[in-house]
Amino acid sequence: MRHHFVPVFYLKHFTLHDGFFYIYDVKRKAFKKHGKKFAPNSHFYEPNLNTVYNEQNASYFLETSLTKDDNEISRILDKIAIDKSHELTPHEWTYLQYFTNILYWRNPSQTPYLEKLIADAKNLSAFGMSLRNKATGERLSNEKERELILNNPQFIKFLRVKMPGTTYPEVFKLKAQDYATIITFPSGFPGLVSDNPVIYLNEECESLHTAPMIFLLTPTKVLFRHIKPTIIIPSWVRVVIDTILYGQAKNYISCTEQRYPMLLAETYHKYGSTQPLKRILSDLLK
Repeated sequence: MRHHFVPVFYLKHFTLHDGFFYIYDVKRKAFKKHGKKFAPNSHFYEPNLNTVYNEQNASYFLETSLTKDDNEISRILDKIAIDKSHELTPHEWTYLQYFTNILYWRNPSQTPYLEKLIADAKNLSAFGMSLRNKATGERLSNEKERELILNNPQFIKFLRVKMPGTTYPEVFKLKAQDYATIITFPSGFPGLVSDNPVIYLNEECESLHTAPMIFLLTPTKVLFRHIKPTIIIPSWVRVVIDTILYGQAKNYISCTEQRYPMLLAETYHKYGSTQPLKRILSDLLK
């Protein structure tokens, strides 16, 4: 079963008028199938990413558990796409930012980091969980919990879904006020999605729930989380954003214009990495 780590409802906002887009392989530096167009559900997934296997049975309850969040975010994105005023409720502003954290943990690129968290954990408390004896109600020992964590190769799938909620209380430790703004860029920029679609500008040990962040909502509308009370974002920043998304892609990006990825590749290689480009954004947001 295809489990999309970038949801199809999000990808549909970045297609051509016919509902398709091109797929550019960032490793090969070429379009797939010589520029053939693909449907949104054809990429940005891993087979059975959230499938849990028990003996001979397969359970999809983890994938199903994502439905509520996906439905709510899909509604909010549809509202943003047609609403020029960007008048969101406090709930919608919060949910929109929470969604970027869901995407972060859902992404397969975070698998090595999750594996390290599991290896370093002394017990389930590290993930806001615990196990108790059904008969006595007593919590299992640290040693027993750690054994269960390390010996269950599917635990990482639970963790991938649970981490956004587990880490969310970090927002209450915020020392400085943060802000969120949706900026509308001039029309004409190609629709582009990276397989690693959220740009975080976090310092070491800074929570991803509060760190400055950039996330494309539509080809012309971009969400910025920032520390400065007000921000001024020039139109050229959109190329900086797309270049970072190109640079941090693991395998491919989707695009609605065939010349654009080559322009981004040229710009990216002038800088050598995403860090100088992120510093440009940091200066605007912090």
